[in-house]
Amino acid sequence: MIHKNSEEDFEPADENVRRILEENEYFQLSSSQSAQAAREARWESLAPGETLFYEGDPADCFYLLASGRMDAILRCPDGSEELLGSIRAGETIGEMGLISGNPRSLTVRARRSCALLRFDRRFIQNLPNQTLFRFINLIVQRSQDTINRLRVGDPPPEQIAVVAMTPGVEVDKVTEDLVRQWPKNRPCQGLSSIVFEANKETAGTALRGRGMTTLIWVDCNDRAARHICEEADRTIFLARNDHADAQSPASVALLRALNSKTLPSDLLLFHSSSIQGTSRFLESGHFSRLIHARDNCPSDLDRMVRLLSGSALGVALGGGGVRGWAHIGAFKAIREAGHEIDAVCGTSAGAVLGSLWEMSTSIDDLIGRFERLLKIAGRQLDARNFTFPVVSLLNGRNWTRSLQESLGDQLIEDFPVPFRCVSCDIVAEDAAIHTYGPAWKWVRASTSLPGLFPPMVEEDSLFVDGAVIDNLPVEVTRRFLGRESRILAVDLTDPLEQSSYYCPPSLNRFEALSLERKARQSGKTVPRLGETLLRSLMMGSKVKSRADAKLADIYVRPKLGKCSLLGTDRGLDLVEAGYEATKLALQEYDKW
Repeated sequence: MIHKNSEEDFEPADENVRRILEENEYFQLSSSQSAQAAREARWESLAPGETLFYEGDPADCFYLLASGRMDAILRCPDGSEELLGSIRAGETIGEMGLISGNPRSLTVRARRSCALLRFDRRFIQNLPNQTLFRFINLIVQRSQDTINRLRVGDPPPEQIAVVAMTPGVEVDKVTEDLVRQWPKNRPCQGLSSIVFEANKETAGTALRGRGMTTLIWVDCNDRAARHICEEADRTIFLARNDHADAQSPASVALLRALNSKTLPSDLLLFHSSSIQGTSRFLESGHFSRLIHARDNCPSDLDRMVRLLSGSALGVALGGGGVRGWAHIGAFKAIREAGHEIDAVCGTSAGAVLGSLWEMSTSIDDLIGRFERLLKIAGRQLDARNFTFPVVSLLNGRNWTRSLQESLGDQLIEDFPVPFRCVSCDIVAEDAAIHTYGPAWKWVRASTSLPGLFPPMVEEDSLFVDGAVIDNLPVEVTRRFLGRESRILAVDLTDPLEQSSYYCPPSLNRFEALSLERKARQSGKTVPRLGETLLRSLMMGSKVKSRADAKLADIYVRPKLGKCSLLGTDRGLDLVEAGYEATKLALQEYDKW
């Protein structure tokens, strides 16, 4: 809700308004002009998490952000929201819609407490021609700057609150470790909430806009804790998995208060050795990101630093049947280049290889796991796998068993590296992003080829292969990591080679048996059932895959040659193809 001041606050003698207008680069008004403009301006304020206007609202005014920080948000087709960038003090908001007469193109929400000056259309109409020309020029320039900023990402957060959720974590020590590991080229400091509150002007406000990030460790029982967390760009909750039953009631209440205002919160969960028990923390509230830190793996903490500082690397793995072998080569090239992976998101075959990679100790181990999975699955189009086509052509028994045996009781939320897999919810007619629950179940959902395998049923939803709607999940990976992070996408689609096909418009049982012989006699190829279904399936998201490919920082499309989607003995050749393509793409990226 927008809070409006009383009318007596807007006298022409308001020197604060006049000074802001005279000094602002968009206006540079004279004293008399600023005095006139001050009569028409209205102060408005927003608390953290409150919305200034929504996408689609009429554009009947524009704003000048006097203090605070706001988020520009795009509403995605699936109803979710994507953060496009931040608006800083001194910038204008909503002027393009006011000039063009079009509705608001974005939702704008306060990240921290904000004070704004509101102007209606009359303000622009009364600007002197020279001032109006400069105003429009600066708006056009800022639009281009915004486009460039969206390409390279938003600057790192300025204020990050750090809060203990359970006993057993030393907030000040963890904060100091994060600051120590922060990239050297990005200034960062750590302060206690007491010091921060006592020196707000020098410790916080004076550093805004200068690239300095301040990590503030907070006692959630302090009265100022909620205010500091609401004013922060992000809040990190620290917890130990062996203290799940001792979660602080004050920290849980704080998390839920931040959730109610859609303010981003991360969970940094510490483990003595193996990762387990994460689900007990997810019941406390929603976390934007979950990062595991094992005591015996100090480098885990580096992942949190990369995520916060905007230097993380995410891998988006596309679908493509047994061509998924090429994903192994991509992992090999990434490891050899010395890059750490901070998130994996996969669709269909990408979900299979991504989940197996999470459980592997080496590339050889990953190859062995995938070979065993395929051996258990067997040849999917064997006669024994066909069933009465009430739900699907194939029974899905061997494929389901292969995933259950390969992934066991592993939960997605307990993977050491953040993992997402994509399926299609055909009831909701939307993509489903799976971030928790049994890994085998949701990888099975992501590979449920419509008509070929039975869909996965969960409550009132039907989940089928994610390639139906999002075969290259770059956008999903970007949404998790943040716009400033890097995304490497591996696309396994390949253009259909020109071939001559033989198939009559109708077939009886006996003609089908002799089809292969007749095709060979005429020098042509039979359009195979599985190939036709798979290629038809992936056609649905091909346009989106092309668009997503442009959004990736590093795009890899291995040269796979003639390769069946359902069965091949060229596994190691495909690994090599994925390796060479990824190696080349990384080398080209490093030259930029």
